Amino acid sequence: MASIDSISNLPDSLLLHIMSFLDSQKAVQSCVLSKRWKNLWASLQRLHLDQSKFKTTSELKGERFTYFVNTLLLLRDTSDLQKFHLRCSYNDDSIMSWILYAIKCNAKVIKIKIDVMDYKRLPPFMFNSASLEELNLCIYNIDKGIGFRAINLPRLKKLKLRVRSNDSNILNKLALGCPALEDLYLSDCIMNIRVVSFPKLKYLKIRSWKEDMFVEFIRAPNLVSLVLVGLAQPYGEISFEKMPSLMNATISLWSRSCYSFDAKKCNLLRAVANVQKLDLSGKTIQALFQIELPTCPTFFNLTTMLLRHFCMICHSNEVGDIL
Repeated sequence: MASIDSISNLPDSLLLHIMSFLDSQKAVQSCVLSKRWKNLWASLQRLHLDQSKFKTTSELKGERFTYFVNTLLLLRDTSDLQKFHLRCSYNDDSIMSWILYAIKCNAKVIKIKIDVMDYKRLPPFMFNSASLEELNLCIYNIDKGIGFRAINLPRLKKLKLRVRSNDSNILNKLALGCPALEDLYLSDCIMNIRVVSFPKLKYLKIRSWKEDMFVEFIRAPNLVSLVLVGLAQPYGEISFEKMPSLMNATISLWSRSCYSFDAKKCNLLRAVANVQKLDLSGKTIQALFQIELPTCPTFFNLTTMLLRHFCMICHSNEVGDIL
């Protein structure tokens, strides 16, 4: 009795959903399974292009990867993209055409990771899309920032940046061009940020283990969740606007030498006074409460407080003062 190919009898939409969990190279290779699968990959709405998946010598990996991506995008149909994920370890002009392709195909999610020491200016068209809802950029060094053209990302709700840029206005440009932004994550960015102002922002996470990042003022009145993790020095003179909607705050700051909080400017505890859940690390507690305890407000809404890496025996007096 002949075996029945039950998988190939599934509708195209379901087969494409299954294929979307594969990287694009394996998805294309599925064309050899049967005639039913021959051209199915050309309608993929999620492209996962990862140079590290190419098992070949380092000298040929970049060349083969470029040829594969160029051919894939040339033969793919004109349907819109849901997600475009690109990771590569070289600087090539082809990258610009690939990103442009994703923008023209109305991609809703774009994730770019370029593992090179230096990269040129990001293309202006990357920041002009009526369909983009999530943008994730991980680029080591952007010499000239994001250009001078206006940014227009009206539907962008989630933004993650891990970049090194000499453009001190990079976030201000994004704030003006992303009116719907709700979720911002800055991870190990090396940049000088004077003011961060996002009126509709609900989730803010800043993770920095580099002393080259500096943030002076954060304005996010509708913030629901705040996470600050990393070295204390980048937050030394940080100032916050009051956040009446804030429900959860996690503050875990460390220092290689001594804390550099400015007693005149630091208002971190006052800004998060409306939280329901507060998560603090030990050294953060010591530094902040030494500065802010005399003027610290009452946390009327607080229901849960987590004190991590904190010795209750050595600092029982400080615990009493906090309570």
